[in-house]
Amino acid sequence: MAARARAAAAEWGRRLGAWVYPRPPLCLICRDGPVTARSEPLCPECLAELPRLHGFLCERCGQPTEPERVRDPPGTRGEKGRWPPVLRRTREVFLRVAGGPVECPRCRRDPPAFARARAVGLYSGWLRAAVHRLKYRGEAELSLPLGALMGLLAREELLFATTSAVVPVPLHPGRLQERGYNQSELLAAGVARLLARPLRPELLARPRPTAPQVGLDEGSRRRNLQGAFAVSDARSVRGRRILLVDDVLTTGATCREAARTLLAAGARRVDVLTLAVTPPPEGDRPE
Repeated sequence: MAARARAAAAEWGRRLGAWVYPRPPLCLICRDGPVTARSEPLCPECLAELPRLHGFLCERCGQPTEPERVRDPPGTRGEKGRWPPVLRRTREVFLRVAGGPVECPRCRRDPPAFARARAVGLYSGWLRAAVHRLKYRGEAELSLPLGALMGLLAREELLFATTSAVVPVPLHPGRLQERGYNQSELLAAGVARLLARPLRPELLARPRPTAPQVGLDEGSRRRNLQGAFAVSDARSVRGRRILLVDDVLTTGATCREAARTLLAAGARRVDVLTLAVTPPPEGDRPE
């Protein structure tokens, strides 16, 4: 009897301790480290290992680019069109302070329909693994911390503050039935919540089925997506600033076509926010 009483007292003591000093939740990415800060969606270790974007980013697509390949303001390039190595860092600082346009070769050749795209990080490391887990392994709960990361970035971008509505890139109904959920819509929910803007997944539909984009080159991706999207309610789009949300920006073909469709329906401006962005293709990298 006494042993049972001691065991019961110990159990109540454990429950009381857990209530007074609750354990922090575990990080959904590594499922090991505790999330110690309420303002952070991940554990400190995963945040430290986030493949962040550094250096120059294209002002349009948000992909990494190189100082030698950015467009300079008039009168700031040498006669041969290149800056000496010792002056490249000075040039980088100058462009950042002067606000000179920084665009990758692809966006200069073929400007996208969207005004600006930004991403949380580079499509590598645990961020790439997390995207695969979210899309192909049914781990929909990962959208909570990942969507929060995107929402925190959206709040930092001043241009996103004027967003009228958050719209996820839709899946075709057949693909949606196979997967059970649209990962972009789950991510967009976190963005809309932190940005305090309405989530409007019903505004953009994908009535035409398309082949998977994986393995296709840029031209094939664009042809594959022509006419794939449709606006369901043009009145709700007309004159509004739309923030389009997707998981990964690779060539930008999906977001280009979705943005073109929204603008054709009367949207005033379309910006893009993705969880990850891939490095530029070989042809658009520095020589």
